[in-house]
This record gives sequence, C-alpha cells and structure tokens, in this order.
Amino acid sequence: MINGDFKREKIYELSPLDLAKKFVSLGINKLHLVDHDAAKKGHVVNYPTLETLADHTSLKINFTGG
Repeated sequence: MINGDFKREKIYELSPLDLAKKFVSLGINKLHLVDHDAAKKGHVVNYPTLETLADHTSLKINFTGG
C-alpha cells in the first residue's frame, strides 16, 4: 500500500525473510511489521510471515494490523 491506497503497492525483490535478514546484517534489531491485509479484512492474515521472521531472525518485532 502506498499513502493509504490499497490499489497501489510497493513490490520488493527480496522475500520478507531475506529482507529482514538484510536489516539484521545492517545492525537493525527492531521491526515494526504492519499486516495491511489484516487492516483491510479485519483479522490477521499474515501471521505465517510474522512466525517465519520471529523464528529465523533475532529481530524484536512489533506486529500490528487487523
């Protein structure tokens, strides 16, 4: 989503896990992760992505949406 418009999106070349690992390699230790799909649907949608990031990185994750 770009500027609150669900019809516009930014697509990254890396998977969420690869991007998170890159953040860690750059010294980032906290991540604010927003489930925009959940915000739109009213319930958590991307829990598997959160679980993967939490299981495979050392990031402290703040997860919101829905």
